[in-house]
Amino acid sequence: MSNFKHSISKLSLIVLTSLTVAACGSGGGGSGTPTPVVNTGAVFSVSEKGAVSKTSINSNSNLKALDIAGHKINLLEDSDSYSFIGENNSLYQYGYLSSKTEDFPNDQVFYNGEIAKNIPNAGEVRYSGSVVIGGQKSDGAPIGASEQLTKGKAEIRADFGSKKLDGKFIFKPDTLERTGELSEQVVQMNATISNNSFEGKATSKHLSGEATVEGKFYGNNAEALAGAFHRSGDKPWYGAFGAKKDDSAKPNP
Repeated sequence: MSNFKHSISKLSLIVLTSLTVAACGSGGGGSGTPTPVVNTGAVFSVSEKGAVSKTSINSNSNLKALDIAGHKINLLEDSDSYSFIGENNSLYQYGYLSSKTEDFPNDQVFYNGEIAKNIPNAGEVRYSGSVVIGGQKSDGAPIGASEQLTKGKAEIRADFGSKKLDGKFIFKPDTLERTGELSEQVVQMNATISNNSFEGKATSKHLSGEATVEGKFYGNNAEALAGAFHRSGDKPWYGAFGAKKDDSAKPNP
């Protein structure tokens, strides 16, 4: 598996990565029911003023490349035009693309993958993975380092019986807000599950406002998930995440 990859490139706009690693095993209650495939993922474009536009992805036939606004982006080649951080494996890919060229000025967050063939009808499943975030802190300073992006851990729980999903994105101290404290900083997420998708909201006491969250389950019996979040307008923040089933994480009794 290729975990967080960071690349700065030279050719004009290229992103997304090959999926080469098999994921963890199955879980969740019930044998599940077949679910229809509609869209396999989405790309969100964020302008410097915080305006967000969405483009659905309806194909995972070529998970080594992604077309954004007519640009074919590919992480297999380096270039000076953008910076990228994300993850790819055999089930999903997600990432954050920061590009400041004249013909492609907006930041992008995205997710895509192999849509879940079956979704459990009941049971609780824990997922563990990673997340990338960018944008502005509440004081207007950029989140993360000079590339305006940073990474953290994703811990997510899906209750397929109640159709609820909740989780948290965990970042190092001072990532989201400079407090001088040693405690980790967290973004909380809550969403509703519908077939192979979920939608909801994300909030953090360290960031302004509320972000919209969406994502999908990937792999057999929903063995993985990935998604994106974004808060538009003044002091925007946005990112993407992915996680696999974590059989070592015990559900609550």
